[in-house]
Amino acid sequence: MPIRVPFSIVYETDELVSLPEIIESLRGINEIGREVSALIEIMLDGVTVEALELSVIEISQKSPLTELLAASVAIALQPDLRKEIPGIFDSLTGSHAGHDYPAIITLLFSVVTIYGVHHALAALKGVYGNAHIQAKLDCVISDLANACGLSEEDIKRRLDRRFTPRRLRAAVFSALKVFLPSKNHHNAPMRIEPILFEKAVVAEVPSNAQMLDFDPSPTSRSLQKTSIEIHAQDLDRSKVGWAGIVRAVSSKRLRMELYPTIQPDKIYTKSHILGDIIVEFKIDADGEEVPSMFHLIHVYGEQA
Repeated sequence: MPIRVPFSIVYETDELVSLPEIIESLRGINEIGREVSALIEIMLDGVTVEALELSVIEISQKSPLTELLAASVAIALQPDLRKEIPGIFDSLTGSHAGHDYPAIITLLFSVVTIYGVHHALAALKGVYGNAHIQAKLDCVISDLANACGLSEEDIKRRLDRRFTPRRLRAAVFSALKVFLPSKNHHNAPMRIEPILFEKAVVAEVPSNAQMLDFDPSPTSRSLQKTSIEIHAQDLDRSKVGWAGIVRAVSSKRLRMELYPTIQPDKIYTKSHILGDIIVEFKIDADGEEVPSMFHLIHVYGEQA
């Protein structure tokens, strides 16, 4: 079923915006649209996006600069979902209660626009301020959670699963393109109607030059009180080391190294332990983050 969602992006600039700036912003919007297409399926269980196309309806160069666009989305529901929730189709036109797809699509554009920038600033470890961007991200995630019928934590988990390091870096530079007319004009406020990105938010958005060395690839991640499976073939590893399965990150056996504070006899013969670990990651040929090994730094209690 096709949905046509008109939406506008308004740059509250005091002077005319150059054509190259407008073109760059439209490129960024188009790139973010591809992520929105995938995120609709991720956020709404049972919904499949068959196509999402963006088209420009009008660009007004009068102050403020307004880019009026339309997102045409073709979706399909699983047969059982369509049977159980027939009103969802009426909701596409707003005639009955259900998912508000126009609002969700607008919110997803806003979330992706700010999500990558927030993570880029966090990775720079306080070199640039991000308090206003953090507050804006929290706000749009809260609104998206309400629109999708999910918790805010669930929204964050689904975003984190989607944005691998490669996708996160791409999202950052797509967002910078969207913000470009505002950044180049004294941090003018921007609206993805009706969501306002205030001047203070835009001021925290970094420039392309500041982001050139941004590398979102994590090298390690700490997990506390994590379940670790140690199989029989891994129990006597005096020569080749230890290995185990940490299902919180992977169903595959990973090499395990013991911190000097861990006595091997504390876990010898045990098939399951609860411990604090540090997982190391690498990026595979597809740009995906995959765990490569983990360090066991603390063991809790007596496990079987």
